[in-house]
This record gives sequence, structure tokens and C-alpha cells, in this order.
Amino acid sequence: MQYRYTACRKVLILTFFFIHICQVKAIVNMDDLHFKQHEEGLSGTINFQASSSSGNTESSNVSFSNQLQWNKQEHINLLVLGHEYGKTNDTRTRNKSFIHGRHVRQFSSQMNYEFYAQAEVNEFTRLTYRGLLGTGVRIPFADSTSHTAYLGLGGFREVEKIDPIEGSAQEEINRTGRWNFYLMSRYKLAERIKFSNTFYWQPRMANFSDRRALFVSSLLIETTKQLSIQFSYESAYDSQPPDVVEKRDSKIKTGIVYNF
Repeated sequence: MQYRYTACRKVLILTFFFIHICQVKAIVNMDDLHFKQHEEGLSGTINFQASSSSGNTESSNVSFSNQLQWNKQEHINLLVLGHEYGKTNDTRTRNKSFIHGRHVRQFSSQMNYEFYAQAEVNEFTRLTYRGLLGTGVRIPFADSTSHTAYLGLGGFREVEKIDPIEGSAQEEINRTGRWNFYLMSRYKLAERIKFSNTFYWQPRMANFSDRRALFVSSLLIETTKQLSIQFSYESAYDSQPPDVVEKRDSKIKTGIVYNF
């Protein structure tokens, strides 16, 4: 058991190192589902993040997400809603929204099944609509008071509608299947401080060179039982984005989290 735990820690450390070297768009982070305490009943979180600047550059950014989670002994049901909006010098620079639903059912102490559906839009990656349906398994390989970790394996079918670029009147429609792999780890650094790393990798089933990835690193400081401060870093990568859209997108956020 000790050897297994040591090996898992090495995998996490190597993954973390690899991501920072490679800089790893349309992936929704689900680490709250896996790391949240699983008491039975209905619970939820509200996450609010905002920033602004004035002077030579007038800018503002606001992001909001709401998670509802219904736990039973043998399964978990989850619904997440999110929106992000930003402006710079009165010009809109961010505008995206998503909704994600997931059902997790326990198969054994070492494996869970997952079924999920998602819809989203993102004006600044030319994404007018993305919908997907997927399934997979979730395998816990570290579960202690100080360290929790999960490995996810599965796939999904997606439909994307891409806004036409200037000079073209035809909207792109892409239908494809993607594998979905994720690795999540959270450490309890102190009684009220938690640090987590999450990595998603989603290559196209028919062509592994078409791949997407997301890395999220987060520090959560609990100020009260219901209120926390969160600092996070996100880095997303799309190897084959639509024309005029960058492959990499990174951001740093600071916000508050309310649990109920």
C-alpha cells in the first residue's frame, strides 16, 4: 500500500511539472465534485470573482458560478452554472457561459461510473454553441485526511457551432468524439488551507494530434465554515482552434466562495 501511494505521488508531481513546461478551451473544471465532503442531502457553493483597473486602461472582469449537489449513499447528482464577462476601454473582451450536469454512481470502493451533459457558448473563441454527452469511470487512488486524488477515464460525443469569420456567411458545424482523461489531487496544508491541482486531457478519438487540455491550480483558505477565499491559476490549450483564435489562454483569479 505504501509503495502504491508513493508511486501515485510521483505521477502527480511529474504531471504537474509537465503541464508547467507545456502550458496547457472549452473544458469545465469539476474538482469541487470530487473533493467536496459527501454528506447526504442537498448542498451548494457560490463562487464570485471580480477585478477592475482604471487610469490609462479602464477594465473590469466578473465571473460567477453556482453549483448544486445532491448526495445519496450510492450516487451524486450535480448541476453547475457559470458566466464570465469582461470589458476593456468599453470594449467587450470576455463573454462566455456554460451549464454542466453530472451523475456519479458508486460501483465499488475503488471505482465510480460517471454520466454527464454540457452546453456552453464563448464569444471570444467564436463558439456559438457546444453540446456534449459523455460517460466514464472515476478511480480514487488516495483518500486520507491530508491527501485526496482521483483518476478519470472516459469519452464523449460533441457538437460545435463556430461563428463565421468576417467575409464568410457560413457557420462551421463540427461533430466528433473525444477521449476524456483527468487527474485531480488535493492536499490539506493546514486545518483551513487546501491546495489542489487538476489536469484534463481531451484528444480527438480519430486524431490524437487534435487535442485540448486544461490545468487548474487552486489555493483555498477557509475564513469561516461557510466562507472561503480562493486563488487560482488556469491554463488552457487547444491544438486546432478556429481561425484567429489563440491556442493558449491563461488567467489568474481571486475570489470568494460561499458554501450552503
